[in-house]
Amino acid sequence: MTSPEESPDPQPAIANLPLWKSFSVGLFGSIFFAVVIAILLNYSRAAIGLDLSESTTTIIGWVIFLPFYLVVMVSLWKCAYNTSRPFLGYLARGYTVVSTLFLVAIFVTIMLE
Repeated sequence: MTSPEESPDPQPAIANLPLWKSFSVGLFGSIFFAVVIAILLNYSRAAIGLDLSESTTTIIGWVIFLPFYLVVMVSLWKCAYNTSRPFLGYLARGYTVVSTLFLVAIFVTIMLE
């Protein structure tokens, strides 16, 4: 038998973070990560003389950034109610949905170009 503290469906450690940690680390981390990727890809293309087009570096940047972004959004979704104020959980999940919709809109715009 399992104790009441043990769940039959184990949650990852990221689901136990307080909401403020998940949000701040995820938000600032994703901004920092995106800037670093953009700078490195543009620098490598210009300085090293790689024969990559701008669209190729854009695709490489998105392929690197997208898994990180998805982990951040899943973390934010799972940690939404790890706060003393329940309305912040609703705001966090709303932010997750709106942010993901914006990401989909960006992809659609890129694909239609």
